[in-house]
Amino acid sequence: MLSQSLMIALSDEGFLSLIKSGVNIRTSWFTFRSCLDLWKEEAQSSTKSDFNKIATSTHFTSGVSLGAGGFNLMLSLFPAKLLKVIEFVGFSASREVGLRVLYEGCESGGLRSPLCKLMALGYHLVAGSFLELDHIDIGAAEIILESLLKQFPTGALILYFQGKLFESKKQPTEAIEAFEKAIGSKLQWQQLHHICYWELAWCHSFNLNWEGTAKYADLLLKENK
Repeated sequence: MLSQSLMIALSDEGFLSLIKSGVNIRTSWFTFRSCLDLWKEEAQSSTKSDFNKIATSTHFTSGVSLGAGGFNLMLSLFPAKLLKVIEFVGFSASREVGLRVLYEGCESGGLRSPLCKLMALGYHLVAGSFLELDHIDIGAAEIILESLLKQFPTGALILYFQGKLFESKKQPTEAIEAFEKAIGSKLQWQQLHHICYWELAWCHSFNLNWEGTAKYADLLLKENK
């Protein structure tokens, strides 16, 4: 329901469709929040109910962590005035809770554990690099990234985050190598390649390599819309 609602919200299908998607997103949020509350209650209970058996499943844990943690984290990025309106209609947003729940999903080893890790990396390494955010933890990002690299050593998105980590540590040469590996992977995802071109242009400029900077800026000028 959530994925479908987001697609409708991002498309241009009229005001009524936007309202409908908003209601569905709200329903999804309350469902995730209910699962999270029940999960916590059952975890503290000494009796083994049917829900308790489900709640102890690593796949269930990772799914609830991704939904509830992602909701809290993304909503917390909204401007303060808009956040008050969102909270008024029933949503809640806590950056601290969002990160804590996401970390639980990262450690669960469930089906959606890698997605929890990617979302946490996106917050620490991407959003944190151009927004004035708190709770940015490069050390935590490094630990999460290390575990992903063991699972997916040639993953394009993982290598992109590795490049962003090197950038945050002021190591442009190592970042260039990671971004070039991401571009050279078998994943034909042009948008990701263009994001890497942008980062490579900046990394080469940090190294005072203006020829390299011009190369990737020219590629973006020709290929990107």
